[in-house]
Amino acid sequence: MVYYIFYELLYNQLKDGESYIVKALNVFQYVTFRTTYAAITALLITLFFGRRVIEALRNWNVGQQIREEGPQAHMAKRGTPTMGGVLIIASVIISSLLWAKLTNLYIWIALLATAGFAAIGFADDYAKMAKKRSLGLTGRKKLIFQLLIALGVWLALYLSTTFSTPTPLLRVGDLKDPARLMLRLQEQRDPLSQYLRPQLSYALQQEITEYDGTSLPPEAVQRSLTDELNRIIRSGASLYDQQRFERVKLSDDTRKLIGQNPQGENLVRLNRALLEEAYPEEIAKNQKYSWNVSIPFFKATATSNITYVGPIVYLALVIIVLLGSSNAVNLTDGLDGLAISITFIATAALTAFTYLISDARWARYLDLSWRPEAAELTVFCGAMAGASLGFLWYNAPPAEVFMGDVGSLAIGGAIGTIAVLTKQEFMLLMVGGVFVIEALSVMLQVASFKMTGRRIFKMSPLHHHFELQGWRESKVVFRFLILAILFALLSLSTLKLR
Repeated sequence: MVYYIFYELLYNQLKDGESYIVKALNVFQYVTFRTTYAAITALLITLFFGRRVIEALRNWNVGQQIREEGPQAHMAKRGTPTMGGVLIIASVIISSLLWAKLTNLYIWIALLATAGFAAIGFADDYAKMAKKRSLGLTGRKKLIFQLLIALGVWLALYLSTTFSTPTPLLRVGDLKDPARLMLRLQEQRDPLSQYLRPQLSYALQQEITEYDGTSLPPEAVQRSLTDELNRIIRSGASLYDQQRFERVKLSDDTRKLIGQNPQGENLVRLNRALLEEAYPEEIAKNQKYSWNVSIPFFKATATSNITYVGPIVYLALVIIVLLGSSNAVNLTDGLDGLAISITFIATAALTAFTYLISDARWARYLDLSWRPEAAELTVFCGAMAGASLGFLWYNAPPAEVFMGDVGSLAIGGAIGTIAVLTKQEFMLLMVGGVFVIEALSVMLQVASFKMTGRRIFKMSPLHHHFELQGWRESKVVFRFLILAILFALLSLSTLKLR
C-alpha cells in the first residue's frame, strides 16, 4: 500500500519535476528500503499493542495450561496469558500489506499459508482453554489441517506454473550482467548488437559510448536500457534474421515459434526468447517455478535441472518441509523467550537468503537459483524478524505472555513456506538448526521408548532434558540462542561453498 501511494502514484506521476522531495520518493521502489521499514513497522506494532493484548487476554482468562508431567518449576507459569501469537501474526500481515508489492503471487502465498497455520493454532489453543487442560486438538486433526495447507501451497505453485505465462517483457532484475551487455552493445562485434545499437535512444547510445566497464552501470541507465529493449521487443517486428542469428544456438522451442510466424503477444514472446539466447550471460531466462531440488554445496542443482523431480514428487517435499517446520517450532516453544528469540535469528538469516536469491547480481555471483519473483518475500521475512523482536520484549524471562500454538504453528509454517518458495528447503535444516534438534529429540525419544522401553533423554523436547539436568531456564534459553546464531552464521557461510 505504501509502495503504491508513494512510488506508483506520486513518484511516477511527478518524477519529471525538479522537486527534491518527489525525487526522494524513488527510494520506495527498493526492496531493501521497504524490508527495513517493514521490520520497523512490525516491531512498533508489537511493542505498542503488546500491553493491550496481554491485558485483553488476562481479562478473557486465556491462561496457559501446564503439563502435569513437565518440570515442576513450570507450575508457577500456570495462568500466564497465552495466544499472544495473534499479535505476532497480525503485525506481520499488516506490515507486509503496507510495504510489499501486492501484485506479487508469492507474498500472498506466504500470507495465506501463515494465516492458515495460525488458524489451526488458534483452534488448538481455544480447545485447550475450553477444556482447561494442556491438550487441545488431537494430533491427527492438526496434521490433517496442516496437510491441507501444504497441499494449498503446492497447488498455488502448480497452477501458476501450468496455466500462467510469465510476462515476456524485461525487468531491470532480468539483466544478469548489465555491464557485459553494455560492452557488447558498445563494441558491436556480433550482428544482433550491430542491429540493436542504432535503434536505441540517442541518450542511451551516448551512455553506452562513454561507458568504461569498470563498474556496474547506474540504476537509471539499467532502467533506460531495459525500457529501450522492451520497446524493441514490442515494436511489432521480429528480431529474427537468419544472418543475424547464424552463430546463435537457438533452442528447439524458439525455432518452432519462429516457424509459426507469430504475431501479437507471441511475437513479443519470441523476441524476448531471441534476446535471451543471443545474450545468455547477460539476460536471464524468463522462467516459472522449477520443480528441481536445490542442494547446498552443489551449484549445478541450483543452476540446472539436474535434480528435476517433477511436481508430484515435489509435493512430498513441500509437505515434509511445511509440516516439519511448523511442528518443530511448536515443540521448541516451551521456555520463556526460547522459540521467539530463535525465530528472530532464523528469519533474519532467511531475510538475507531471500534478498540474495532475488537479486540477479548476487545470485549470479554466488551461484544461487535466481528467483526474481521472490523479492517481495524479503519484505515478509523482514516483517517476521521485526515482529519476533517486538514479541520478545514481552516474552523474555519471566514471560508476561506466551505465543501459544497460534504463534508457534504459524511461525513454523511461514518459515517452511519461505524455504519452499525460495527453493532453500535443505538450507532450512541449517538455518533452523535448533528447531531441527528439538524435533529430532522428540522423535528419538519416542522411537527409543517404543522399541526398547528406555528413554534417551530425561524428558523431551531437549530443552526440558537440560532443565532436569539442573540448568536454570534462562541458561538453557541463552545457550540455545548461541547455537541458533552459530547455525545462522554457518548457513550464510555456505553461500560461497559451491
